[in-house]
Amino acid sequence: MAEEQKQNEFEPQVVSLDAHGKLNVTCDFGAPNAERSVRLSVDVLPLESEFRGSRKHILDLLAAPDWAKKLNHIMGVNEIDFATDPRPIPGGHASVVETDLDEYIHKCRKGIWPKAEEELKRGKWWAPNGGTRPQMDLISSISVLGKDGLLFVEAKAHEGELDWGGKPLADDASEGSQGNHANIGRQIALASKELNALCGSGFNLSIKSHYQLVNRLTYLWKLASVGIPVVLVYLGFTSETYFRADYLHDERHWQRVMGGYMQGTAPHSFPEKRYDLPNGASVHMLIRSMNISDL
Repeated sequence: MAEEQKQNEFEPQVVSLDAHGKLNVTCDFGAPNAERSVRLSVDVLPLESEFRGSRKHILDLLAAPDWAKKLNHIMGVNEIDFATDPRPIPGGHASVVETDLDEYIHKCRKGIWPKAEEELKRGKWWAPNGGTRPQMDLISSISVLGKDGLLFVEAKAHEGELDWGGKPLADDASEGSQGNHANIGRQIALASKELNALCGSGFNLSIKSHYQLVNRLTYLWKLASVGIPVVLVYLGFTSETYFRADYLHDERHWQRVMGGYMQGTAPHSFPEKRYDLPNGASVHMLIRSMNISDL
């Protein structure tokens, strides 16, 4: 009896995480010399928030050989085109890691905008004491009116992905974190002031509300202010019915959702129009949608 129990014992022998974020565990039942041995492969899916919804669809889009053509078609702006070597991050299912704009410039576009790099200080303009910076769903090199520029995308697949809250500061935050928080607040306030001067009134950017939208708009202004033409696309993936309660139905629905989301933070007139700065750079925000059947 004891020997029989021993032969039926099993233990995981292979554990791996594939490029799609799927954990595969392989187990052997039975001792090597047993008459009957059964191999069982168990797939353990990661948290749905990681590889469902907008994150999954961004990776699906980037996996297509013609992803740049698809995205360019959706943007539909003649003066925007993708660079010969767009260097997207992430790179599709084989390379899922996201990054921030400061690091992207340092790693992928180093030397293109030397004065901008010097002023951005590899992200210290945002977080002078180190720490994390806003991670973007997709960053790519583009050209705007023939000039080297950057595109970054904020993707959503249902209304619940929109963040309405502010940036909190823990009661026991370190001195460095407190310094970063104060500096981020100042940068946001400055961006709000400068965007109002550039585009007209209607910007009310604050660290206390709509932080995800606010930090994207602050980066949009900052990169342009140091000479980089930049485009921000809010991309809604429609017909993702996995999120039955609040999925994005179609283009009109996504536009209404974004209109409500921006209310009181940024003017509805801001998206779609390119605003040129005296230094030759520009800011351009677009709100676009893509049906998941077109990926």
